[in-house]
Amino acid sequence: MEICASRFNTYLAGVLTLTLAALVGCSSPEKKAAKQIGALRLHLEVPQDRSDRTAPVPIYRANPIYVNATKEAFLTELQLASISVVEDDLGYAVRLQFIKSAGWLLDNVTTSNLGRRIAVFAQFGAEGQHLRWLGAPRITHRISDGTLTFTPDVSREELDDLILALKNTIKREGNEPKSSDL
Repeated sequence: MEICASRFNTYLAGVLTLTLAALVGCSSPEKKAAKQIGALRLHLEVPQDRSDRTAPVPIYRANPIYVNATKEAFLTELQLASISVVEDDLGYAVRLQFIKSAGWLLDNVTTSNLGRRIAVFAQFGAEGQHLRWLGAPRITHRISDGTLTFTPDVSREELDDLILALKNTIKREGNEPKSSDL
């Protein structure tokens, strides 16, 4: 009898272990997608100097150009209120809408730095696998509404991952626009 009881307990323990592993280890794609968060940093182009506060960064993967940018970002995903894709006949672009205080900073930076570029860095994807500079739009006018639109160097699939990750980050930070903000 002891042999049967021992086998039964071992069998039961194995089944329970496998069941728990399946429940804990498996998660739906929706749950994994909801956990993805992203990072987005805007760095200002500046003249080259000998300080360690700036560095040349590669923009565009196929044929990179180097933009000398500040190492410290002036805006991040923490100030992002919304992100969306703008599509037209020529392709797609990303529209970043920042919270009000960040919009004031963007207004100030673009007003005083006409002709320079804003280097856009992002980290996104499952486990943050994509880390790269997405673009460097030139400042051609004052941006007073807190909205920056640029064409990123990403595939359509990567763009979807970027949008998902940053929307999750916006939600986590509580920066989603309220109905009174619209």
